[in-house]
Amino acid sequence: MKKKVERNYLEINSIEDLNECNNLSTDFSVKLVEPDDFQLNKFFYKKVGKSHHWVDRLIWTDKQWINYTSGKDVKTFVLKNKDDLAGYFELIIHKDKKEVEIAYLGLLEEYHNQKLGSFLLSAAIKNSFIEKPKRVWVHTCSLDHKNALKNYLSRGMRIFKRETMSDKLQLNTVLAAIDRKDYAFYDGLAPEHQKQVAPFLLNRYVSLVKGSSELQAYYLMAGNQRVNCTYFELAKHPKLVWQLLCTVSPGMGTQFHQWVGHKKKDKNNSSKRRKEVERLHPLAKSDELDMLANMYTDKDLKAIAKLYGDA
Repeated sequence: MKKKVERNYLEINSIEDLNECNNLSTDFSVKLVEPDDFQLNKFFYKKVGKSHHWVDRLIWTDKQWINYTSGKDVKTFVLKNKDDLAGYFELIIHKDKKEVEIAYLGLLEEYHNQKLGSFLLSAAIKNSFIEKPKRVWVHTCSLDHKNALKNYLSRGMRIFKRETMSDKLQLNTVLAAIDRKDYAFYDGLAPEHQKQVAPFLLNRYVSLVKGSSELQAYYLMAGNQRVNCTYFELAKHPKLVWQLLCTVSPGMGTQFHQWVGHKKKDKNNSSKRRKEVERLHPLAKSDELDMLANMYTDKDLKAIAKLYGDA
C-alpha cells in the first residue's frame, strides 16, 4: 500500500509578521548566486532531495536546468559556512500575481540539527519581500524534514491550504529517465521509491514504443537481448536491471511507451507456450512461468529463441 502524504501550503503577507531567527555564527552567510550556475541547483536538488523524495527534476536535461535557472523570475541563494556550501533556497517571482514562491529550501545533511533551517528560512522570507510582493508562499509535505512544518509556522507563516496525495513514483518519470539513459537515476531515489521500481513491468513497457517499425523492432530486440532473456537470473539485482534497461534506449529522447496487457488464455496453445517459456527460462518459478506464458506472444518467443541461437 502506497503511503499517503500530507501537503501543506503556507503564506506570510508582511515582513513585519516574520519571526526572524538571527545568524548563530558569523561563519555562516547567505549569498545570491551570480551569475547563474545550473550545476549548483542540480547538485542541491539531488543531495538535499534524496532524503525527501524529490524526483520530478531528476529527469531534467542540462538544457532544462539552464533554461530554468537563467529565467529572470528565478533567484538562487546559497548558505555558506565560510567557503563551504551548507544549504540553499530558490525563489520564483510571480510578477503577474505579485507573489514570491519559495520553491526549494534545504540543508546538506551534515548541517542538520544546528538550527540553521530557521536562519535559512528567515533569509528566504526577507529576500522574498525585497521584491515587494503581496505575499510569500511555500508548500511542504510530510516527506520533508520532520521539523519543516514547525519551522514555517514558527517564522510566522500560516497554513492556507491542505491536501492529501499518494507517495507514488510516476511511471512516466521513470520511463523518461530510461529513454535519457540516466544510469544514476536509480541511485538518486529514496529507498522507498527504489522499492516502487518494478523491473519486470518496466522491461515490458520499455520494449514497446510507438514509432516507425524500425524503432519498434529495435526496442523489442534490444529489450529481449539485454534484459528479457536473463531477467530471472538478474531479478535479485534491481540496480543492474535498471542499468541494463538504460542501455536499451538508443538515446533518441523521450518515447511513448505502451503497455500490452495480458492476453486471454488460448487453451490450445497455452500448454505449448508454457513449455517453451520453461525451456527458455529454466530458473523461473512456476507462477512466473504462468505469467510469462500468458504475456508472451508466439512472435516474442520466436525472437527470444533466435537470440539464444536455437530457433
